[in-house]
This record gives sequence, structure tokens and C-alpha cells, in this order.
Amino acid sequence: MAALFGMCGVFLLPLVHLQPENLTILFLFGGRACIMGAFTVLYIYAPEVRNPKTSLGREMIAVI
Repeated sequence: MAALFGMCGVFLLPLVHLQPENLTILFLFGGRACIMGAFTVLYIYAPEVRNPKTSLGREMIAVI
């Protein structure tokens, strides 16, 4: 995930300076693809990291 965020920065950093139109489009699509991939990974793996107190509370509710 960190690599995808880093690649997004690599794609977007050259856009600080004026680029030809085709190169700008390439950088924008590359940055968009990397950030979408990073957030997809984040949303898939985020539920795996749980707070033990919250987890215990959910288990108690499930028993009741």
C-alpha cells in the first residue's frame, strides 16, 4: 500500500511543471490508478486490524 502511495506521488510530482498534453494525461491516469489501488487495499485490509475492546463488545452483543 505504501508503494502505491509512493508511486502516486511519483506520477503527480512532474505535473508541477507544464508538460505536453499527452504526458499530462498519462501522469494523471497513472496517479489515479495508483491511488485507487492503494485505497482498495486499505479498505480490504482495514477490518483485519481491530481494537480488542471493540471486538469484545461485538462478541458480547452477538451472544445476547
